[in-house]
Amino acid sequence: MNNHDNGYNVILENLQQCLSEVQVEKGVHYHNLTLFPLVGNEVVEPPYLLLEEAIGQKAAEVQEIHEAGSVPELLLINHADKPILLPEGEILVGAKQNRVINITLLVAAQPKTVIPVSCVEQGRWGYRSRTFEPKFFASPEIRHKKVRSVHRSMERSGRPISDQGEVWQEVAEHHACLQVHSPTGSFTDSFEARRDTLEQYRKHLQIPREASGMVLTRGERILGLDLFDSPRTFNKLSERLLDGYILEALRDNRDTEKPRRKRIREFIAQLPPLARIQGATVGIGVGIRLTSDTISGCGLWYSGKIRHLAVFSAN
Repeated sequence: MNNHDNGYNVILENLQQCLSEVQVEKGVHYHNLTLFPLVGNEVVEPPYLLLEEAIGQKAAEVQEIHEAGSVPELLLINHADKPILLPEGEILVGAKQNRVINITLLVAAQPKTVIPVSCVEQGRWGYRSRTFEPKFFASPEIRHKKVRSVHRSMERSGRPISDQGEVWQEVAEHHACLQVHSPTGSFTDSFEARRDTLEQYRKHLQIPREASGMVLTRGERILGLDLFDSPRTFNKLSERLLDGYILEALRDNRDTEKPRRKRIREFIAQLPPLARIQGATVGIGVGIRLTSDTISGCGLWYSGKIRHLAVFSAN
């Protein structure tokens, strides 16, 4: 066994330990959506900035890769003295069309980094601004299908590229199901169209400040898991993440019962054996992928910690 294999085994063992130590708190339920907060045993100060923080400090910006633009790529310029964490599923709004980040990335402080993205606004290809802002998170179904296709691309070519047609189809089906009209086919128009409903769900699905992540279910179906290395990181992202899950729940608006915590613990316990090292990734850290017939997920390990884990289930 070479040093690489030893190092990768350490990372996978770290993932297993991280998940075994996570406490699944009592679920909170509203209508057809249940939120189980996840609390870790260790609170760490993140060694990175989130993109919204870096942009707010005028220490970073995201642009089209060049004037003509390229659908699956954007350019991140990081002038901060820390890396920037870009969680999978975060939607960047602006420039020629809105995009969603394909896999979780940690981008070092360096002049320019090309980041892999997918389009979630099929009907626009023209500048509305010169730069992007992180505004929303995609629904778990979009994230699930996107991550699964990225894994296929990584196996074939080593490139974290999604099946763009599949992403566009999922956005169109989402709009049709929620009866949302979007002139440019932008997924983000759903947030405005369902603004009052989102607010109502949020009032009932309160997240404790000590949580580092959450699992969301619609009845017995697990929609997804998002887990971070720090409550600080999760608290800054949790509302936008939750909104994406709420939109997914609205696609099947029937009342459901709250599942037992045992169901969530069983789901988490099955994840470590599915994990594999992704191989080369953009930026710094080591990418992790999780795949089965019904599960797709990705994560990022950096400097001894799992920084973000996102996992989605088809049942």
